[in-house]
Parts: sequence; structure tokens; C-alpha cells
Amino acid sequence: MPSYVTIARQFRGLPSSGNGGYAVGLIAEAIGSACDARLSVPPPLDTPMARVEDESVVRLTFGDIVIGEGRSTSPDWPVPDPVPFALAEAAGMAFRGFQHHRSPECFVCGPERSVGDGLRIFPGPIDRSDLVATVWRPHESFIDAGGLVSERVMWAALDCPSYFAMADSPSAVLGRMRGSVGIRPESGQPLIVLGWPGPREGRKRMAGSAIFPADGVQLASSEAVWVEVSELPLPPG
Repeated sequence: MPSYVTIARQFRGLPSSGNGGYAVGLIAEAIGSACDARLSVPPPLDTPMARVEDESVVRLTFGDIVIGEGRSTSPDWPVPDPVPFALAEAAGMAFRGFQHHRSPECFVCGPERSVGDGLRIFPGPIDRSDLVATVWRPHESFIDAGGLVSERVMWAALDCPSYFAMADSPSAVLGRMRGSVGIRPESGQPLIVLGWPGPREGRKRMAGSAIFPADGVQLASSEAVWVEVSELPLPPG
């Protein structure tokens, strides 16, 4: 029997759809710490979706529409070393979304979201490198019953840093995220968030992201595929 999950409007990415990383987190919750997920259409907001486990595959569906699906994977993608804390903090002050942002109310990177409502992760460029970085201090409102940042929120936090690693900020949607959330932090813990670009194949743009505490031990990482679009698609329903 399926379970049912809903993405509340608080967790939007684009104005009318759920943040892609948050949606991947809903899939990953039923799989384990490492998940390879694909999103077929933008996840709807405030709409119950069935989470169906079919042998090794977990699907999010809305009626006959498959929103996304995922399966277990091995975390074998390359991850750069973290930058120093002070350098990440300075980079975040140069976040280009402060000047122009396609979705300023995005749950993860929207500068118009208040503390405790959005994550306010603002990755900015690191001089003489292709990395972007910032410092994130998770608010207590994102803590689960076990006292740690929720798994869904950790997957969301991996989303936007990879997008902003693409220097030209294309109009693109998250198509795939292959990631791992191995350790979840407590609220208020200062974390270094990295993003870096990868290769390009036609309309597909690859990029990665990772989250570290100040001691440099990796907590979570992902590699993402972003798909360039001429018009931002609407969710079903």
C-alpha cells in the first residue's frame, strides 16, 4: 500500500511547484542514505502524492502521472575539499541572487524568505576557482523529532548550490539528483556548503554540491543534472 506525502507551499522552489531537492528527499526517505532520483515533472504543492515502493524503485505519483522515481545507489562521485570557513562566509556575501533571482521566494536560496521560513543558503563565487560556497546555520524549525536537521531539508539544501555553480544561471529545472546524506547536523551548527560545475551535454548541465562542518568531515553530497528549458514547466493538477 502506498503512503501519501505532500509538499507544503513553504517548501516551494519555483512559485507554483515544490523544490526539486525536497521532492528527492521524499523519495530518499523510503530508500536509504544514498539515492539516485529522477524528476519527470515539477512536483505540485499542497497536493497529496502517493509514494509507492515497487521492489527496488520508489515512485512519487499524482494519479497516473509519475512525478519522480528513485533507487538506491553508491556514493562514488568526486567531491572537492571544503574551503576554509572564512572564505565560504565571504563568498556568500557575493551571492549573485542578491542582484537578480528567478525565484526569490525559493525555500533554499530565496533572499526574500525570512530566517526559520527558508534555508537562506546563498552560494557565491570563490576567486580563482569554479567553486561557489557559503555558510549555512540550520534553524531550529528544520529539526526533526530526533533533534537533527530533517532528511528532506538536507536534500533540499543540496539542490540550489549546484545550480549557482553554473556561472551563466540558465533557465533550467532539476532533472536528476544522485546524492547521499550520511550525517545530519544539529540546529545552529555552522556548515560550509559548496557547489561546483560539471560537463555539459546539449541541454543537460551537470553540477555538484556538498555540505561540511567546520572540521571538514563530509555530511552530504550530490551530483545533479539540470535541464535547460525555454519555458518553466507547470506542475500537474
